[in-house]
Amino acid sequence: MNITIVRSLLLASVCSLALLSGCSDKPEAGAAPSTSSPAVAGTAPSAPTATTVTDATAPAYEATLEQGIDFSKLGYPSFLKDMSGLSGAESWGRWTDANLGASAQFHFKNALPQQFKLILETRDFYGINAGQKITVRVGDKQQEFSFDSVDHIQHVELTFADVGTTNTIEIAVPKHSEPSATDSRKMGLGLVSLKIRQ
Repeated sequence: MNITIVRSLLLASVCSLALLSGCSDKPEAGAAPSTSSPAVAGTAPSAPTATTVTDATAPAYEATLEQGIDFSKLGYPSFLKDMSGLSGAESWGRWTDANLGASAQFHFKNALPQQFKLILETRDFYGINAGQKITVRVGDKQQEFSFDSVDHIQHVELTFADVGTTNTIEIAVPKHSEPSATDSRKMGLGLVSLKIRQ
């Protein structure tokens, strides 16, 4: 009788230990670690997303009309409301991009002076606009220029008078590059700077 009681007690102890070991937080030796996490099943924790800075979100930089637009800078000068038809800033300036607009447009916060000289520093995209007319419009006034050389930055001065109450300058480029496997832009005119002198 005593032996039976002892066996029963031993059996009960072994069962209790087996149950307790199943409740342990530690994995059994040789068992694969758990892959469950507080995250949603089947998804990995996401990495922080990088914030892309664009001209619309970049802070404006202080400049006068005479100091003009430095196209190598990200963002707009303080006198400019926005611009369109241009690719992102590079170390030298920006290309017009036909994917982003049929022409490059610059919208100023205030009306432009009635009479001024527009000074541009430009370059052509590998000569695709050699002999072509680049058209610059201010209100209902229009001027044109062409490239005299492919491989250098060209200084252009255009005089505008009686432009009305417009606040927009538009530059239309006749030809743009074809997109490639490594660059989807349609580049035409390189803009280094744009200045307005009265």
